[in-house]
Amino acid sequence: MISVAPIALARMDSILKWQKSWQTWPAHRPGGLRSIHTRTHGASMPHFVVDCSQGLLQIHSEESIITRLHRVASASGLFDESDIKVRMRPFDIYAVGGEREDFIHTFAWIMQGRSIEQRAALSKAIVSELAGMFPLLPRIAVNIAEFEKATYFNRTMM
Repeated sequence: MISVAPIALARMDSILKWQKSWQTWPAHRPGGLRSIHTRTHGASMPHFVVDCSQGLLQIHSEESIITRLHRVASASGLFDESDIKVRMRPFDIYAVGGEREDFIHTFAWIMQGRSIEQRAALSKAIVSELAGMFPLLPRIAVNIAEFEKATYFNRTMM
């Protein structure tokens, strides 16, 4: 019988060393203080997932919505542009308040470390951009959730 405990402990030690180095990321490295929140040694952030009614795509294409939201996220200054991920999930079947009304809702997941004010400004910027794209659409919303640094893990961190 092979014991996996030494392997698991070695990986855990590696994770803890990474976390400690990430928390002490110096401001003099490329990107300065802004990068303290975005540089994650291969742990790319953020994710923007857009749920919407299929009918909205007759007004603007998925590509144009993705491009505009990517631009807003980048302009916020909170993320490295190459880390921003935006994807769409249009729905044919849905109900809003028991009716079939068009909607668009952006779910954002970002690495923890931004202030409430920064997150609120990002939410407002996204809603403003979408309201400009869909001026007659009353149901436009955004919510931003945070990943915990301590529990986030991806393949490049192995």
